[in-house]
Amino acid sequence: MMSKLLSFVKLDFITIKPYMTMKNLWIYVLTMAFMAFSTQSATSVASMILMIASLHVIYPFALGEKSNIDAFYITLSIPRRIVVYGRYLFVLCLDVCALLIGFLIALILSPLFKENLNETLLPIFVVFLLFTIIQLIQLPIYFALGYTKAKVFVMLPYVLLFVLFMLSTHIIESLPAVADFLEEIPAMFVQHKIAVVLLCVGIWSFLLLVSTAISTRSYQKKEF
Repeated sequence: MMSKLLSFVKLDFITIKPYMTMKNLWIYVLTMAFMAFSTQSATSVASMILMIASLHVIYPFALGEKSNIDAFYITLSIPRRIVVYGRYLFVLCLDVCALLIGFLIALILSPLFKENLNETLLPIFVVFLLFTIIQLIQLPIYFALGYTKAKVFVMLPYVLLFVLFMLSTHIIESLPAVADFLEEIPAMFVQHKIAVVLLCVGIWSFLLLVSTAISTRSYQKKEF
């Protein structure tokens, strides 16, 4: 089973390879350089890397729908759950690679921007969790509806995130006590970092299991 999963991960990485052209790489580099020096923040650059990784998650679905590769999997008698697990493993590998690159950039840029490295790593970790949770919401939609039909619906998490951001900004401005509490969160994280990390990993793992179960069930019922 593991060999089949790794084969699917390799196949998905092959599908995104055509999009990793020198032109796109230069666009990414220049965009990140602009963000770095305009915001003077390593966190914004790391967040950009995680966002780019999230955008590349859709390419295997797009190519699969275009080439009808799902029907090809059926002719090879490949269990559908293997397809789902392989896609999730690909997404996880992509996100971890983006996270490691983000940490590396933070390590380089933090001294340049005179930022505390420990305080920089926490926001990057939070952004990583945020993007991966959004993906855990999007993946079942892609498996259930396919790339074309899902394009509109997968934007809903971002819309919800924007609404929550606007509401939180209003609440922070209206309630100084909330702003004071948020400022204490980094210190609380440092004091209870093991408990916080375990809690985050536990919640994330639960969401992963739920998302995978929904995707598997939807994909099992899908007709090709």
